[in-house]
Amino acid sequence: MVAKTTAAAIALVAAGLVGACSDRSGCPTGIVDTTSGEVCGTIEEVPDLGGERVEAFRGIPFGETTAGANRWTPPLPKARSRDVIQATASGPACPQTLDPPFGPTAGTSEDCLTVNVWRPIGAGESGRLPVLVWVYGGSFTHGGTSVPVYDGAYIAASRNVVVVTLNYRVGALGFLAGFPGLTGNYGLMDQQLAFRWVQDNVAGFGGDPAKVTLFGESAGAMSIGLHGLSIPSSAGLFRAILMESNPFGIPYKQPPQAVVVAVEFAMLVGCEPGDLACLRAVPADDILAAQENTQLQLLSLFGARLAGFLVFPPVVDGTFVVDDPTIAAERGALTVPTLLGTNHDEGTIFIAGLAQVLGGQISAGVYRSTLAVIFGAENVPAIVALYGVNENGDNTANLSSVANDYLFGCANRFVARQARATIWNYEFDETSLNIWQGQFPQCAGEACHGDEVPFVFHADRQIGIEFTPEQARLSDEMVGYWASFARDLDPNHGGAFRWPPFTAAGTGYLIFDTPDLSTAADPIANCDFWDGIGYDLNQSVFDAMAAAATAGVPR
Repeated sequence: MVAKTTAAAIALVAAGLVGACSDRSGCPTGIVDTTSGEVCGTIEEVPDLGGERVEAFRGIPFGETTAGANRWTPPLPKARSRDVIQATASGPACPQTLDPPFGPTAGTSEDCLTVNVWRPIGAGESGRLPVLVWVYGGSFTHGGTSVPVYDGAYIAASRNVVVVTLNYRVGALGFLAGFPGLTGNYGLMDQQLAFRWVQDNVAGFGGDPAKVTLFGESAGAMSIGLHGLSIPSSAGLFRAILMESNPFGIPYKQPPQAVVVAVEFAMLVGCEPGDLACLRAVPADDILAAQENTQLQLLSLFGARLAGFLVFPPVVDGTFVVDDPTIAAERGALTVPTLLGTNHDEGTIFIAGLAQVLGGQISAGVYRSTLAVIFGAENVPAIVALYGVNENGDNTANLSSVANDYLFGCANRFVARQARATIWNYEFDETSLNIWQGQFPQCAGEACHGDEVPFVFHADRQIGIEFTPEQARLSDEMVGYWASFARDLDPNHGGAFRWPPFTAAGTGYLIFDTPDLSTAADPIANCDFWDGIGYDLNQSVFDAMAAAATAGVPR
């Protein structure tokens, strides 16, 4: 028995799953006891802080593997390790195709439910520091804790907070829904389990579980909006939310719309619709290949209008996710302090991508037909009157402006206006850094989707650049506002500019730009117009298609 135990321990050490020894005196951070087991981290020097250091704990498991019988099931809490966990490297991302500039660097695996934690040197177990928990974006198909730009060291060290980042399932493995036994929303359940892990364990890292703020960008902000507005079971796991570039104008699918994609997906991987045993036996690489199938993506778009823009998004199932966030907001569901905002040119990369597919430009006919599919033919003349049309040329810029205003800026203003809590709203206008330069040169001179993320984390060197002095000052201001919001539920921190709360009249936007910050009232055009059209456009105009696709599927 001793020989078998020793052999097993050696195997685990070789696999890098536990520490090579349990000598607690040799742990540079001191041992932190968690529900996952005792954890030992590392001391890391923080770029741009003159040699200042931070304690980092990377790759702490919070959930069991999501492979095999655990695929497409709610996540299971990680069983406690009997050995000290050497938390020295970020865990693998959940299965995905790697996608720069926000691509994970630690590989992928279905055994992926881990967190990273950064704390200031000497934080110990005070249990008093505010906590920022990051949820990554990536269209619900990409992202992970090993993405270099999501390094929490600068925020933790410079602002005396605890920073946590987490992995969650993405793509079909995280959000396939529509069959009996496939409720979807598994990625959201992973996030919720991580939030519970934070509540149970962050005090051991010096954080206060009563002062947790969720923050995230794009699909991460969408996730946070769902937890804050539409997932009642997440109540009490945080006290404030911070959303960067949440496209509130994109509605979520209903189960009948999700099943259209699920049927096609099952056939693509060679399974009968509803055969979970077959689906669970499909290799992860085949899952990834099928979810990127062009036919599947087109079926999603035409089967759910704007709700089909994301092929595998969360689903409004009525039990876990009880409602679309914009509908919930109208009912007064936003009751926690909230900081939210958008970038000046959010729509550019999305419409530029569409133009690339169409040969480089968007004709007047495609422009009008796209508007008709999304907003209804009756609204097209008024939209074209507001945003213009180039009858004989390219309409990419016109459609980009529509996407920017409707999906992002105006939809965020609409949600902010419905809130029953204090709101801080911003617009990011800094155009000097294009994170998409290898993919979207159109973003040169624009503040595109995601461009604020390196500033929020002060992660210039992590992505191979160095901020100019003006960029560094802007980043420090943003880090200060974000951390102060987590600490005091008020972003003002004695920085260069006082940020007034948002008002229903639209005043109180803080404009992040160099060389100076400023405020503005209603900086986004045409929001009253879009409010009149509304942000719940998930009308079941393709119910017949859904009924035909699901005929004969067991329920």
